[in-house]
Amino acid sequence: MEKTYRGQKFRLYPTSEQKAEIEKTFGGTRFVWNYFLERTEKALERRGEALSTYECNRILTKMRKEWFLWLDEIGITALQKAIANLFAARRFAKRQQRDPHALFRSKKSPRQDFTTAKSIHVTESYVQIPCIGRVRCRKRPVLPGNPVEVKISKTAAGKYYASVVFVSEQAPRSMPNSVVSGEIGLALSYSGFVVDTAGNQYVRQGAKKENQRLIRKTRTLRRKKLGSIRAQKTWRELVRLRERIYYRNKEFHHKLTKKIADENQVIAIDHPAVANLPDAQEYKRTLQTFSWTDFFVTLRRKAQERGRLFFSVERRIPGLCFCPKCSEAFLMQPPFLPEQRRCLFCGAVYEDSFAAASNALEEARERLRFVR
Repeated sequence: MEKTYRGQKFRLYPTSEQKAEIEKTFGGTRFVWNYFLERTEKALERRGEALSTYECNRILTKMRKEWFLWLDEIGITALQKAIANLFAARRFAKRQQRDPHALFRSKKSPRQDFTTAKSIHVTESYVQIPCIGRVRCRKRPVLPGNPVEVKISKTAAGKYYASVVFVSEQAPRSMPNSVVSGEIGLALSYSGFVVDTAGNQYVRQGAKKENQRLIRKTRTLRRKKLGSIRAQKTWRELVRLRERIYYRNKEFHHKLTKKIADENQVIAIDHPAVANLPDAQEYKRTLQTFSWTDFFVTLRRKAQERGRLFFSVERRIPGLCFCPKCSEAFLMQPPFLPEQRRCLFCGAVYEDSFAAASNALEEARERLRFVR
């Protein structure tokens, strides 16, 4: 059997001494990351020399023994992992044609993390982390397998998490690929979140109120004096609110995508090109409130797990709609409001989002006919 890698996330409750060790490791890995980011860039610009991971690890040993003795108090595995992750991030930035200088890690960033390996032990009640010790965690069943790597992270709300990677010889979990006869087209709805070709609206209760509360908290924070106690208190409330919205959206996406993937064999989704919508503020606000990208990625993953046919139709021209009855195309002018539109050719009345869902499903059927 092939090796199977699976991840599991644990909420940590470290003691004050363990928090000090974790914060020290955050600072050490961040320093090593920024140091070699600058050194590799200068070596490439001045001498045309591309340093390898092996050469950086040799320099790291010299740093710990001669130049920066305080680095010797931090686990060597975490520092080496920081170098390996830096090279992986640079390769990704090069493929995406991004500026490598943007990889700089700031001490003021609300999120901090480091990765380490070796001597990891996980139970239902604690996680054994190298150079830190046993850290109490929230009780939950542990995945079968051998833990090979752990990533310790701290959120903006001050919560600590451990993401553990398990490797096992078991076959990967697969979903039953039962064939169903359903077909569905999905599009972003203005009055809700998602609308399908049957006219059903899917929306999470309380999402818009939470978004309005988030906007009010953000405006309140802007009025506070920078660095004051009240500003820090408002910032913590804002971070907790964002975290709560994130997890509620994630739960809503999980339940909705599971239902759609279980009941339909062909899934077509109208993926809007947000860059082409400069004036559609209501449109963008709906995308941001309900985390449209997370919903899209989750639905695509679950459709692939169940063996469904997933099609993504991207509208490159904003507001381009095809009438579901006469199939004539015409351009809708912004702003994109949740109003009923009338076809200029056959007189049919429908909502923009319903037409987009119908168009996505028709495009998926055309692709299927072309393949067959």
